[in-house]
Amino acid sequence: MRKPRGPVKDLTGDVAVECREAIRSIVEIARIRMFQAHFDDALSLLGSAAALPIYGLADAREHARLFLLKAEALMFRARFAGSGHDAVLGPLEKAAALAEELNDKRLVADVAVLRGWALAYRHIGAAPPEVHAHAQRSLDRREEIDDQVGIAEALFLIGLVHEQKKDRTEEDVAKAEASYREVLAVTERIGEKRWRSYATRHLGWISLHREDLDEALPFFEESLRLRREIGLRILVAQAYYALGATHLERGELDEAVSHCQRAYNLATELGNPSTRFWALLAIGEVHERRGEREQAMDCYRQVLEAAPAIGEALVDAAKDAIERLEETS
Repeated sequence: MRKPRGPVKDLTGDVAVECREAIRSIVEIARIRMFQAHFDDALSLLGSAAALPIYGLADAREHARLFLLKAEALMFRARFAGSGHDAVLGPLEKAAALAEELNDKRLVADVAVLRGWALAYRHIGAAPPEVHAHAQRSLDRREEIDDQVGIAEALFLIGLVHEQKKDRTEEDVAKAEASYREVLAVTERIGEKRWRSYATRHLGWISLHREDLDEALPFFEESLRLRREIGLRILVAQAYYALGATHLERGELDEAVSHCQRAYNLATELGNPSTRFWALLAIGEVHERRGEREQAMDCYRQVLEAAPAIGEALVDAAKDAIERLEETS
């Protein structure tokens, strides 16, 4: 396979423009495949782009963008698989070196926020303080260049840090909510949907945390609608699960099992074990509430068997469910 070529400096004219546009087109197709959860396809496309003779005719910014998307695709794949997080570092560092060399504020901001995301995904449920530092650095650069979409992303990540603090207080929840509502204000002003779908989903979780079920439901419904509209299939299963969990809390068992089954099916198809087994846990609770004890226990045991590879929270939830069911036998 042909080795990737470095950028040719000072190239001008129609050939240079066409080469850059060709690389950008491949990168955008790879991005679409990534959002559809076809990570290997996305990575293969990016590898093919880097091996093309015209790759050397694209400028350093296009190379940096390719490295950033490769890092993001690897990050999502690791998030789903629960391993492989170290693979993100190589392309991310290459993008960082090019961003610094070019002194490009947008690229510097993109690198900073992706560093934050990579750390947050490595430590799901307990984002370390460094995530906030990376997000704040990105926010500062993006405000300098008035990158409104980037501002929304950085604000969301800052909110996530507060929401996922290990020893979270109500003050942390309030700070998270404030950040998410800032995201809503920015995205409403510019008509942006991806980060709005993130913010509405997490505002829904905050409402659920406060037991305000009537407020939670429309947030989750909007998040699902937006993700389906923009083809963000990679995150649709989580949106279905959030809706199912809310209907379960409301005692609406038919709606709960319908949404959770959709979440389970899609998460299984996409290879997302975390959402798959949280959804299965909720399906088990529906069976339990209907008096279908054998079906409920079967769900709970499947979750408990898989849970150690996913996280302590799921392990504890599965154990609690089994213990609860056994106590009422």
